[in-house]
Amino acid sequence: MSDYFWDNQVEYLRNTRWLYYNDDYLEFLIQKVWKISEPVKIIDYGCGYGYLGLKLLPMLPEGSTYTGLDKGKDLIAKAEGLFVNLPYQTEFIAADIEEANINCEYDIAMCHAFLLHMTEPTTILKKMIQSVVNSGKIICFEPHWIANMANFHFDGLDQSKVIPLGILQRLFEEDAKQNGKDGNIGMNVPILLSQLGIKNIDCRVSDRVNFFGSKHGFID
Repeated sequence: MSDYFWDNQVEYLRNTRWLYYNDDYLEFLIQKVWKISEPVKIIDYGCGYGYLGLKLLPMLPEGSTYTGLDKGKDLIAKAEGLFVNLPYQTEFIAADIEEANINCEYDIAMCHAFLLHMTEPTTILKKMIQSVVNSGKIICFEPHWIANMANFHFDGLDQSKVIPLGILQRLFEEDAKQNGKDGNIGMNVPILLSQLGIKNIDCRVSDRVNFFGSKHGFID
């Protein structure tokens, strides 16, 4: 068994990735926000089993390519197995992202719920910036956990009794101070990118709403 934590969390990743956004939201981003009309070359930092590639490649112009980069060798092997019979040009690299040297050849560098686990997210963002060509895009899907928790609702219970946001906020802030991992990095990424010299920064919030009913299971 791998000693890399996320190598042993494939099922968790498979069960949670889809909770972040609707497919039509991704289509909206591609067509209206990113305005991708020609094939693009993408690199995904912390790709896991290639979830973003599986979602985006069918929506992108034909000829687009996807490169996944992750430290987890088991995750990379899983990704290669999932894509082996699919009609897309892909490449998967097992490497420590903080140490990997990536060529400046991509149109888009992206990550998905990855920076919040990094002790030095700015180092990762610098690598992402260095890996894209001129006028390339840096795309980060990252959470803001305090906002997520504030948006929970439990029928019949007072919100303040279930989710004491003050305590959670202090915990996240202390965790960020102690080890650099920031559960609220989603709201900080634009600032970090600006400090690194990136221009034309845009921010979006997913329109996904999930409902869990005790009698009916999951309803979307």
